[in-house]
Amino acid sequence: MYKIVVFCEDFAHEEFSKAIINKLLNEYNIQSSLDVLSGTGGHGKVETELRDFFRDITKGIISLPDLILVLIDCNCNKYKEYKRIVNKIIPNNYQTFTILGMPDPHIEKWLLVDAEAFKKTFGKGCTIPIKKCGRDYYKELLREEIRKNGIKPLIDGIEYTDDIVNNMDFNNLRREKSLDSLLRDLKNEFKRWK
Repeated sequence: MYKIVVFCEDFAHEEFSKAIINKLLNEYNIQSSLDVLSGTGGHGKVETELRDFFRDITKGIISLPDLILVLIDCNCNKYKEYKRIVNKIIPNNYQTFTILGMPDPHIEKWLLVDAEAFKKTFGKGCTIPIKKCGRDYYKELLREEIRKNGIKPLIDGIEYTDDIVNNMDFNNLRREKSLDSLLRDLKNEFKRWK
């Protein structure tokens, strides 16, 4: 059985990472354990815990998993620039075990990029969002799109992440480059495991 660990900045990222990984593991018929080692505290906490994690691996305190997923928002920074910053934390000899998922600009946008998946989940499709950098723009948009379906979200709509992701057609998400990049990397890794 393979072992996957996830470092992410908050509950929304944790829910999305579990949903997308589990959907792909089922698709490829792969057995794996999945542990979220960091799921709160934002970028700074993820970076600190990631550094500590690699230090502990180097010291032999913990064993190296088969895959490490780091999922953090770009927050309207340039995707490549932020990827470079995060890659500096990961020692070179662990780069091949690590996949970076960086929603551009926020994770809630990924939940709105497949109108058909949204329709299958809630009954009506959603407005495909344009890129905006407002801090809570996508959170508010996700809540509003769910409310249009007569549902009052309790946790900003994040409680529906698993349903939305399970209804997504991963082959039709190329227009959302940051999500497509993550999907491509995960699929390549799981094909290699197969």
